[in-house]
Amino acid sequence: MRIGVDARPLTVPTFGIGRYTRELLIRLIALAPHHDWFLYADRPILSAPLAENVQLRSFSRHNRILSLARTQLTFAHWANIDKLDLFWSPRHHLPLFLNQEIRQLLSIHDVVWQKYPETMLSANLFVERLLMPASIDNATRILALSDATKQDLVDSFSVDQSKIDVVSGAAGEVIDFSPARDILDDYFLFIGTREPRKNLSRLVTAFDRYRTNGGKSLLIIVGAKGWGEGTLNTDVRHVRLLGHVSDIELNGLMTHATALLLPSLYEGFGLPLVESMLRGVPVITSDISPMTQVMGDAGIGVDPLSVDSIESALLKMEDVSIRHQLALKCRAQAQKFSWDLSARATLNVMQEM
Repeated sequence: MRIGVDARPLTVPTFGIGRYTRELLIRLIALAPHHDWFLYADRPILSAPLAENVQLRSFSRHNRILSLARTQLTFAHWANIDKLDLFWSPRHHLPLFLNQEIRQLLSIHDVVWQKYPETMLSANLFVERLLMPASIDNATRILALSDATKQDLVDSFSVDQSKIDVVSGAAGEVIDFSPARDILDDYFLFIGTREPRKNLSRLVTAFDRYRTNGGKSLLIIVGAKGWGEGTLNTDVRHVRLLGHVSDIELNGLMTHATALLLPSLYEGFGLPLVESMLRGVPVITSDISPMTQVMGDAGIGVDPLSVDSIESALLKMEDVSIRHQLALKCRAQAQKFSWDLSARATLNVMQEM
């Protein structure tokens, strides 16, 4: 097969979709060396898997609007030049002008723009509304990262369930490094872009109360600056904003955290939960699907709308015996998710198509 890939998630340092794209591509290319892979992007690719059967194509991005329009046309043009059999987008959107003889595979991580549109920037919301419904219609098959996301697609877009395969994310290799930046205290860790959906305002308020009521740990927030930070009180003591960190530094921070915090209003999967549990580090996350399914019994569920609920979980996690009991369950739960299995399942779908 000749397979094209929307590789834009590999052009910027990121978590989430970028990590999903990279981990799957590395394995897909290794599993299928007899296929030809074409990676398309609107700027240079930072972390491309390189092999004899991989070709990179990119152009220079000027601004977001022009790049969006140019991508639609250019990717379709490249697809014809490269005589693709299949095109895979790991990022919600397919080029709308693709030759309809090319099979189209679409990964959907979430439908946050439908369920929580108020948590998105207007420009991002516009792009999702413009491109995702048409991409879903055009897709030959769809990969949903969780059963919850599959059900959202069925409920919101009346997608035939037989068109959707659930292929989850997983965790990468564990590399044990000591935390950088001389962080020697006990700390809770949050990982993700700072945006309203991540519920950081309530988390920071709960953390302030936790400290007032005898809690002793720090809160470390790792991730891109994002938007909507006017609601985040960054002046609260014992909260440190680190921004983007390297993979090595992130490994160290995750390995030595007291617990990972992910009290989001909505997630399509919750990749940091798996990565934390694989390191034997318990989690505190929202008691809503799919986070509860990913967490299993290796953490504490909270009501994401309740500051009291989040504070209570933080105080419980101070108890060494509770933390130890949860830690014992972490790796077994994390090992239910595997990039190798996800890559094989993805390749099987491609070959069936």
